[in-house]
Amino acid sequence: MQNRNNQKRSLVGAVYLGTGVMIGAGIFVHMGMEMVEMMH
Repeated sequence: MQNRNNQKRSLVGAVYLGTGVMIGAGIFVHMGMEMVEMMH
């Protein structure tokens, strides 16, 4: 029973981590676009 709980927790952690990375990448790209527009 304990093992299944740990697997579930690590799965949730992986999902949160993946979502955080995607959001971070989106913000990073958006910031980069803004910078390029400001330079022109």
